[in-house]
Amino acid sequence: MVTEGPIDTTINEVGMALIGRCVTRTRAVSFVTPAVFADRLARERWIVVDIRALWRRRVSSIPGSISRETFDSCRGMYLKRQILVVDTAGCESPGYVRALRREGLSAHALYGGVVAWATTGRLLVDADGEPTRCLAIPCGIATEGARACG
Repeated sequence: MVTEGPIDTTINEVGMALIGRCVTRTRAVSFVTPAVFADRLARERWIVVDIRALWRRRVSSIPGSISRETFDSCRGMYLKRQILVVDTAGCESPGYVRALRREGLSAHALYGGVVAWATTGRLLVDADGEPTRCLAIPCGIATEGARACG
């Protein structure tokens, strides 16, 4: 059984390097850290939109998150909710956040994406909803390939 807790040191170092590359090249956008999001989630209604490819979401995702496709097909249901956009490490979510904000939606990017979520010890689930410590990390970043488990 997998419990909440930080991912191992190797994946943590790889993840932090990836986050650093992504966040430094994004233009101003509203970022929310995993800790701030967890705190606000207890008081506010949020929808978590995971914009990663299906194969990455099958490896692991934030519990309760939905795909971009699902969100886009039901967007009207979420007009009064805070929207957290999640990607792998914060590289792709800012563009989608900017597009949603232009439409008048209250959207924010998760700082560091799923990598930051996992490296701060937060729960991830696999495609069956079971807890996991695996991450789908881009090839060339992790020595173990595209899937790394802590």
